[in-house]
Amino acid sequence: MLVVTYDGDVVELVEVGCGVDEHVFLDGVQLTYRFMDEVMADLAAKGHLATASDIGFDFQAGFSIFSMASLSARDLDPNSPEDDGRHIVEGVSIAPYSYFTGNDLPANGAAGERQLMQVDPCVNSSYTPASHLTWRV
Repeated sequence: MLVVTYDGDVVELVEVGCGVDEHVFLDGVQLTYRFMDEVMADLAAKGHLATASDIGFDFQAGFSIFSMASLSARDLDPNSPEDDGRHIVEGVSIAPYSYFTGNDLPANGAAGERQLMQVDPCVNSSYTPASHLTWRV
């Protein structure tokens, strides 16, 4: 499912939801219909920086992954315990970082960047806007 939000005649936000057979990929990483912690580890290994949000993570490159908690761990792993609290990425939103956080990208040494480093210890990449990334659905 693709949802496009407009502000007048300008696209403000693009959201892609997942299905069992339809997934969103970025840099060779399957983002949707996977455990959130596994997706975060794969994106961190690729150098993508993120801040936590109330339903997922917002990335400096201009996208967000989220879970609405409508899927359970058993949907991916039938052998997982009933009380397995891992979240599954159910969708991806694409917009400028400031759309998600209300803030511009943190400058080097800013408190916001220290927060990013706690979420992602692989801080060795340069900023690439999501509009310049190759997305595959």
